[in-house]
Amino acid sequence: MKRSPVEAINLLLDDLLTEYNLASDTALARFLELSPSIVCRLRAGDYPVSPRVILAIHEATDISVQDIRTLIA
Repeated sequence: MKRSPVEAINLLLDDLLTEYNLASDTALARFLELSPSIVCRLRAGDYPVSPRVILAIHEATDISVQDIRTLIA
C-alpha cells in the first residue's frame, strides 16, 4: 500500500531526527535551516515539500535530491 504524502514526509523527518540525534522538530528545523513553523506545517500537510525544502534536506544531509524525491513520493 502506498503511503500518503504526509506519511512519507513524516517518515523522512523522523528518520532525520534519529539519524542526526536531534531531540525535537525545533532542533531539526535549526539543522535544516528552516523555520520551526515550516517543519510543523510539513508534518501537518499544510506546507508543500517545495524545492526549497528538498534543497535544505539535501544540503544538510547530502542525501541526493533524487533520493529525497523518491522517499517522499
